[in-house]
Amino acid sequence: MSKGDRDQLAGIVKMRARLAKSAVAQREAELLADFESQLATRVDQRAEAWADATAIAEAAVVDVAARGAFCDASRERSAGFGVGD
Repeated sequence: MSKGDRDQLAGIVKMRARLAKSAVAQREAELLADFESQLATRVDQRAEAWADATAIAEAAVVDVAARGAFCDASRERSAGFGVGD
């Protein structure tokens, strides 16, 4: 193999290496974008679930508070009649 052939082959190998590095960088960017998209979807789902859970909890607190107020009012009325002494 002549020096010219070796130089030409070395140039081809370097060009393929650059192409491979470029393909790796492109694939890396694709995978990162896919990961970020999946992560954003999960965050949105969890945020929605937390919003639902918070709404349910707040409704339960209001319900319990209303029942407590009803019980207090019932006790006061009962005490007025001498019941529960």
